[in-house]
Amino acid sequence: MNLTRVPVTLAGAAQEDQPPGRIGLAGLPVFHAHAGAELSAPALVSAEQRHPRHLLLVVAADCRYDATLTLGMPSTGWHHAVELSFSSVAQRLYVELPREVIARLHETPLQLKSYGEAPVWFVAPRAGVESLVPHLLMGSVSGNPRAAMDRLAEPALAPFGWMGGCIVEALEMWAKTPNGGNYARALDAWFARYLSKDSLVYDGVRSERIENRFESIEATLPIASIARRSPGHPALDAARRFWDEARKPDGSVRDHSFTAEGSYTVAYPMMALGKRLNDAALCEDALRQLRMRRENLIYQGDLYLRALNGGRSYRNWARGIAWYLLGLVHTLREAGPDAPADLREHLNERAAWIRSRMRSDFLWDNFLDEPGAPPDASGSCGIAAALMAAWNAGLLNENPRSWAESTSAAALQLLHADGYLGSVAPNNKRGEAVQHLARRTCEPFALGLLAQLLHGLASGTSDAQTNLQPT
Repeated sequence: MNLTRVPVTLAGAAQEDQPPGRIGLAGLPVFHAHAGAELSAPALVSAEQRHPRHLLLVVAADCRYDATLTLGMPSTGWHHAVELSFSSVAQRLYVELPREVIARLHETPLQLKSYGEAPVWFVAPRAGVESLVPHLLMGSVSGNPRAAMDRLAEPALAPFGWMGGCIVEALEMWAKTPNGGNYARALDAWFARYLSKDSLVYDGVRSERIENRFESIEATLPIASIARRSPGHPALDAARRFWDEARKPDGSVRDHSFTAEGSYTVAYPMMALGKRLNDAALCEDALRQLRMRRENLIYQGDLYLRALNGGRSYRNWARGIAWYLLGLVHTLREAGPDAPADLREHLNERAAWIRSRMRSDFLWDNFLDEPGAPPDASGSCGIAAALMAAWNAGLLNENPRSWAESTSAAALQLLHADGYLGSVAPNNKRGEAVQHLARRTCEPFALGLLAQLLHGLASGTSDAQTNLQPT
C-alpha cells in the first residue's frame, strides 16, 4: 500500500522557539495544547481518504509527569484520549482518525487539549522537517523493510546520546555499503544538528541545553562514530575527561550503579577511540569495563540491567540484554585480533542463553520470565543485531542467520503506517515496576536497532543491500 503525508495547520496552540528554560528536540520549534488548540487540513480527494488514516505528533521535550492528550470533533461525536505520561523526546504518537473526521477537517477543526501538571511539547509545524511536524498519514507501508530504511535516511532524529547513538550506528553501517551515499548524507545531516567544527551542543535527557560536555555515561555512545569520522574533534577530548571524572575507585566508569548500558555507551566508544589513537591503555580500559560488568551484572545465569552494593534489578530485561550484547560485540569487533579469549567465550555463552529464551514468534518478552505481554521490539532487534554483527565479525561459533531473519520478519510486522518500529518498551524513567506493564510506544532509536539488524543480515549480500537503499 502507498503512503501519503498531508500537512496540517494549527491554531490556538502555544508555539515557541523552545520550551521555556529548556531546548526541544535538536533545537526545533515547539508547541503545546495545554490551553487548547485546533488542527485543520486541506480538503482531500477520495483517493487520499484510504484506510488507515492517522494523525502524527512527535514529542519535542522530556516529560516526567502524568499527562493526557484529548482529541475530538464534537460535530461527529468522535473523541479520543492519548496517554502521554512520562513520554520521551522524539516519541511518535499515531492517532487513527475515522473517515468522517478526515472528510471534515478542512471545514471543522479537530480540537486538541492536553492535561497534566505542565504542558507536553510537540515539534511545531514551522520546524519544517516533514517526518517530524504534525501531519496526516494516509495509507500504510507497514511490513516493508524498504519503508523502514527510507525513514532511517530522512534521517530519523533522536536526542544525541544513547537514543541518537542507535540511529548513528545504523546510518554509519549502511553508509559503507555499495550505493550507500544517501545514508552517508543522512549521517552528515544528523551530526550537523549537534556538532560544529569546534563544539558540541545537544538536548540532554531532561531537555537541558548541554554544551561541550557529557551529562552521563549514556551520552557518549556517538563518540564511537565521531572517532571514526572526525578524529580531531574536541568532543573526543571531552569524552575522555568525562570518563575520567566518572571513574570510581575500583576503576569502573559509571554514574552510580553498574549498568548494562555502559557496555554499549562506554566500553565500545572507548575501544573505538583507543584503536584510532593507538592508545593501548584506553583499549585495555574498555575491556576492563566489560569484565567489571560481567562480574556484577551476571548472577546465577541471569543478566541484570543494574547492580550496586550487591543488589540487582531488572532481571532479564530484553533491552538491557540488548545493550549488554551490543557493547560486548562491538567492543570485541573493534579490538580485532586483540579480542581476548575469555570475553569471546562469554559472548558465545550469552548468545546460546538468549537464543534459548526466544518466543515462538522469534521475538523476546520485555522480561524473559514474564510471557504473555506484548514483546519488546527494540530489545528483540538489538539482541538479534548484536549476534548477527558477532557472526559477521567472526566472534560467534553458531550462525544466527536462520532465526535472526525470522526476528526481522516479525519486527517488520510491528512497523507503524509510515515505517517506524512500534511495540517498544517505554523509556526507563519511572523505575522497574512500570516496565512490567503492557504499555508500548514508538521511538526512533528502535528503528536504528532494526536497521542494524537488517544490515547484519544483508552483509555480504549485494542484492539485499541494493534492495534496501532509500528511495
